[in-house]
Amino acid sequence: MKSTAFSLVNSQIQQSLLVSDRGVAYGDGVFETMYVQQGDIALWQYHYERLEEGLCALQITLDRASFSTHIEKAKQAMENASGVCKLTITRGQGGRGYLPVQCHFPTVITQFYPFDKEFLNEHKNNQQQGVAVHCCETLLPINPLLAGLKTLNQLPYVLASQERLSLNVKEGILFDTNGQLIEATARNIFLVKGGAIYTPELHCCGVAGVMRRLLIEKIAPELNVKVYITPLLKEDFLLADEVFLLNSISHLWPVVKCNSHSWPIGNITQKAHAAFTYFFKQDSPMALSKTMCKIST
Repeated sequence: MKSTAFSLVNSQIQQSLLVSDRGVAYGDGVFETMYVQQGDIALWQYHYERLEEGLCALQITLDRASFSTHIEKAKQAMENASGVCKLTITRGQGGRGYLPVQCHFPTVITQFYPFDKEFLNEHKNNQQQGVAVHCCETLLPINPLLAGLKTLNQLPYVLASQERLSLNVKEGILFDTNGQLIEATARNIFLVKGGAIYTPELHCCGVAGVMRRLLIEKIAPELNVKVYITPLLKEDFLLADEVFLLNSISHLWPVVKCNSHSWPIGNITQKAHAAFTYFFKQDSPMALSKTMCKIST
């Protein structure tokens, strides 16, 4: 099993980028962070569809044949390894100024980081015992054009993450400038109330995670649990019966504490965790890329 990290830039193994790349200069691009399970990219099709939405929003045109070649080389390099794969696409090289002229060749970057025992043990502990969180003072700006997408402009998340450096918490809860509950710094948030699941609508900001989509489309219907996508406030968060977080790498973390407030790891959270665990243990056509690695032409 291959267990070393690597970086692939436009299908070539390398560690460097030109300083003229617009991803470096302006955050002009999109990215996906994906769970690799024995060489296969989990939920690849969901990741790819969101990637395409981001490219469309930024009006970046990708050569599908070159991209397919890059992905195949990345998968070969990962072999049977398990870890984190970050796929980044920038507009490519450009001159001075914001106007994207003469950027005909986007830059495609894959970075792979194998899991280590410490990382896996920490996440297993968080999944089983739950995590404490902090309500961030950093607010997310409202921008409907980019809402739901994963662009390279992530400074609000960086600043929010810094808030918990001196705190004994694992995540920060984010609100927008109107006071609406949106997500955590690296995870979508879900509230359980009266036997149903509630998650914030993301029309104005935030990231629509692939695990969020999986819960809404596959997991919740199997559990016969209703999911409501609706505006939520801090009060809704604090008065919830259960709270949990989801992302594509750590999967489900129950939230058990925020300052003086606490929540149990309740029945629905436990059922959802069991359903996700079962899903990723199966060779599900939806879960793994070997049967789902489709790229639109």
